[in-house]
Amino acid sequence: MGKSKLSVLMLLVSVGLAFSVMAGCSSEEKAEGIDETNTPQSTSADQEPVTVKWFINDSKPDFTDADNALRAAIEKANNVKLEFEIPPLSNYKERLQIALASGTYPDIITMISNTDETYLSPLNNGLLIPLNEYLDDAPNIKKYTYDFSWASLKKNGTDEIYGIPRTTIMRQDGFVIRQDWLDKLGITINPLEGITLDQFEDILKQFTFNDPDNNGKQDTYGFGFTANADGSFGPFVTAPFGILGWQKNDGGKYAYMNKMYDQQDGSYKKALEYCARLYKEGVIDPSTPLMKSSANLDQKFEQGVIGMKPQFAGHVNDQEERLKKIVPTAKLTYVAGIKNEQGELTGVGYGSGMSGFYAITKTAKDPERIVKMLDWMLSDEGYKLTRYGVKDVTYTEQDGVLMATDAAKNNNFTHSGYMRRKGDADYFINIAIAPQLRPQMKKNLEAAINMMQPSLDAGYQPPIASSTQYIDAQKQFYAITAKIILGGATINEFDKTLENWYKAGGEQYVKEMNDYLAKAQGVE
Repeated sequence: MGKSKLSVLMLLVSVGLAFSVMAGCSSEEKAEGIDETNTPQSTSADQEPVTVKWFINDSKPDFTDADNALRAAIEKANNVKLEFEIPPLSNYKERLQIALASGTYPDIITMISNTDETYLSPLNNGLLIPLNEYLDDAPNIKKYTYDFSWASLKKNGTDEIYGIPRTTIMRQDGFVIRQDWLDKLGITINPLEGITLDQFEDILKQFTFNDPDNNGKQDTYGFGFTANADGSFGPFVTAPFGILGWQKNDGGKYAYMNKMYDQQDGSYKKALEYCARLYKEGVIDPSTPLMKSSANLDQKFEQGVIGMKPQFAGHVNDQEERLKKIVPTAKLTYVAGIKNEQGELTGVGYGSGMSGFYAITKTAKDPERIVKMLDWMLSDEGYKLTRYGVKDVTYTEQDGVLMATDAAKNNNFTHSGYMRRKGDADYFINIAIAPQLRPQMKKNLEAAINMMQPSLDAGYQPPIASSTQYIDAQKQFYAITAKIILGGATINEFDKTLENWYKAGGEQYVKEMNDYLAKAQGVE
């Protein structure tokens, strides 16, 4: 997913709503991709239903008729009785700690993070059980989970797995661009094939200086981006320079390296120089680096101030609808990304590939049936049901095309999407969207998914990363990158900053990351 700010924001939103299906990202046209012979069969009806107490984080505690219809269908297919406890999101962790301290545990828990104390404490106190023996008979979970996600759920370097990922669909987001401005200026691109660095620069210059909105004024900019939540930022173009998170290092002192911290490679400095030059040339809206919210950047874009910005592919249609209310003739296009010098289009996916995960407690009556239920949710039958709900309640179907009913609109159907399939572009296509818009939307999403190369760290942070000295050095690192881009420091100052970063804990950080990655990659 690279350095796209919207990618980071989308990741934070998905962790916070581990069970909700958001209005703009919630459906697929059809279930795909698993051999029916691998689909688990429903539990025998002559067995007594097992009550499963499920502690979940969700944005909506109440169940509508549509939600209840889905719950009843899940219960019937798996011979279970689901009892949900849904505390407010604002104090989810506190309520979970109270529940675990009571001595009466839920059977299954939605864990927010594998590094949070609400997971580590019950894990280390023996309240959670390893799931390896049950996962051996869970073909769908294995098939539709990223391989690198499992390392995050192993306890203390052992092979014991203590969670089942709720997979997030990893991708590298590209850009949204004013197609009507391109047309007015006579610029032609192949958006899903990506553009070159030279094309990117040329478009930004023409959008800034050649009156793309035809109002006779020089009041537009080519590009805008936002800072991180703490106000820091680095280069807004990184992937074309080979900056793809932690990867195998060909040569050099360390076997694994993030080029941000590579003192020999120089790729990060090239990215900084490129972005600083664009900023100096005046093609970047100078107000946008001060923004910390994608909503503010959206507003700039929809007001016609900027013509291109980072964008999640699944939201292009929504943005175009809002823009047309201001400029009826406006048209948008999704650009997959910027190609490297070899003409390749690639980008990085950060994180563990999970939007939370599920842990099972030691008092659960039937852990095997819980795992089978989650596995069933990824089968063709279960996935379609948990994605869209019950036919003729939340959707209708004609000639294979699914359409949302009123019960699935207006936030009336939120308790769904319990499990996700990796690489599933359809997950983000809301069936409330007009059918004729879905094919292009799917192509955009598939481009974002297919160009993603995961960073090998999978979200891991070594012990040194929590030290005050290292945290301060990291802040200084980002402070100088921002100053370089904005023209307040020269590129030569980066070398000194990186040298100080290594002295203030960076050297230990790189060593600990290499130790972790070697073990994760199976290198002795």
